[in-house]
Amino acid sequence: MTQIKFLIRPCLQKGESLSSFIQRTAEMNGIHPYDIWRLFRYADKNPQVDYSHQINSFPINIFNLQKFANSIGVEPCEMEATTFMPVIRKYTTNELVLSSSLRFLNGMLSNYLKFCPACLRSNPYYRLIWQIAELKCCHEHKKAFIEKCPGCGKKIPVLRANSIVGLCPWCGSNLCNSLETAFQIDDQQNRIFEDWDYLLSCDNPQITVINGSFDEGQFLAIKLLYIMSGSNDNLSFNKLHPCDLNKTRVDTLIQIARDSCTKQKNIHLSTVLTTLRSVRISLIDFTKITPPEAFINSLLDKSQTMSKQYSCRAPWCTSYNKPGSLQRTGTSTKRRSDGTHLNYFLYCACCGIEYAIVHGTGHLVERGYFIQLAWGKVKQLSTPGTSISEIAILANSTNDKVLRCVIFLYANGLISKPTNIQVPDKPDLATLYQYFNCSAKEVWQQLHLSYNEHLFYSFLPETRLLKLRNLQKNRLSDAENEELLSRLKDAIKLLSKNNEPISLKSVCKALNMHPKTLKARGFYHYITEARQEQRENLLLQKSVDLKQSADTVVKELENNDIKVTNSLVYELLGVNRTSVNRTMPEVIEHITGTVKCAKIRQKPIYKSK
Repeated sequence: MTQIKFLIRPCLQKGESLSSFIQRTAEMNGIHPYDIWRLFRYADKNPQVDYSHQINSFPINIFNLQKFANSIGVEPCEMEATTFMPVIRKYTTNELVLSSSLRFLNGMLSNYLKFCPACLRSNPYYRLIWQIAELKCCHEHKKAFIEKCPGCGKKIPVLRANSIVGLCPWCGSNLCNSLETAFQIDDQQNRIFEDWDYLLSCDNPQITVINGSFDEGQFLAIKLLYIMSGSNDNLSFNKLHPCDLNKTRVDTLIQIARDSCTKQKNIHLSTVLTTLRSVRISLIDFTKITPPEAFINSLLDKSQTMSKQYSCRAPWCTSYNKPGSLQRTGTSTKRRSDGTHLNYFLYCACCGIEYAIVHGTGHLVERGYFIQLAWGKVKQLSTPGTSISEIAILANSTNDKVLRCVIFLYANGLISKPTNIQVPDKPDLATLYQYFNCSAKEVWQQLHLSYNEHLFYSFLPETRLLKLRNLQKNRLSDAENEELLSRLKDAIKLLSKNNEPISLKSVCKALNMHPKTLKARGFYHYITEARQEQRENLLLQKSVDLKQSADTVVKELENNDIKVTNSLVYELLGVNRTSVNRTMPEVIEHITGTVKCAKIRQKPIYKSK
């Protein structure tokens, strides 16, 4: 093929977008912008307004940048700087990932032109940075961006067949005459500008790098989780900085870091920027961060369950603030009197204090009052000669709670023997043995113990730990498993009947049960199968509905003597052909056949006209 050379070759301006440069080149050489697009198109993809914004964002699938650079006498790297390719290359160097890089920027770039009239008056060309959706103003002139034509009020496509820089392609109005509005630039807009200025510069280093056995995406996820954890050596999930990210995004980061995704997942650029802005770390500082090996090991430890993420809160315990000292006993959901829900239950393997995790917040709370009341108040108030009633008044509590706290403190060796109540001097081995092998209530009744004696034996660390360990080992019987499975199937049927999405979350909500309970019983596959069946049924029904709607649309067009075309049918149906073809190719085949038959019937009519 003969190499194309333009007679007039304009110079690239600082920060100019590719669409702007194409328009200026076309105008100077007396041709249309789409003529240039056709000359350098990829894979016979004809120019279209619908995806003209990709010219600036990711043109390598639709426009041959290198050939265009050669024809205009510009270095390919300079031409690439007129697009968002430098941003993507800071993200990855993997060619396979590059081929689908639009997903990294999805939703972050505007599909239509935004402009600053003052900039156009001083230097008539479109800046690439104007296409960033979250940037609302011009930092040079402190004016809000204009998003519509001042004449016709329409949004302006990034590139149209008759586009000329500074003029509306719809009505020809001069965009420089737009009414300008002052904009108060705040810290948020300054940070957005700084971030994108860094990303668009070809000279700045990558934000992702290959480190040892980790690929770019995996190591990026590790770095983000490291700064979210406060740059600590050990990962603690309950102490992760919120960073304005929802739980799903955080879970995705953990999966990518551990390389445990069932499907290829990529970290969206907005996740990176949101995280860094929340913890006030610049992109340049982020590139210099290297997580320590201790943090990486704690993150990659897939056996790190919920119990290993929390630590005992009892100040007298030898495992105080030591992660991994808690053991799980159950995962069912329980509602407290204050309305909060607890859905994960643990105990300390050293002192026996019981805990639970508050659903939705992840906060660890004590199931009782021994830390806050017994240790925090009663211990300081328990002086010789002070009665239980007096302590209760000072502690703002009830007599029974204070009595239980005093006996708990004594049984655990935290105070000396109280003189104001009757308690055993030391445990009786025979009685203690009974508490080990029978329920506390049975022993209390059989041995005719006093209430204080019963509390003393119940609060002994040996007794409490043994009971909790037995609780931890409990498993559902076959009959209970069958009952739970029956409830699970009924919940799935009800969701399907009500046309509600079947998922692990919706099923657990219907059963009022923690996901780990179902996992422990091996019931996950029932939900997976039901979800797949529901999806297939929905697609089948949607396919039937679309076919019927297409037949109706074609019939109405014929009745109104309107020429039937594929594009018109899809437009009236309100669906995208590509997305339909991905999931329901039979619908595309049906519409194509129906339109073809309609064209044959309409041919004599249009010939006569």
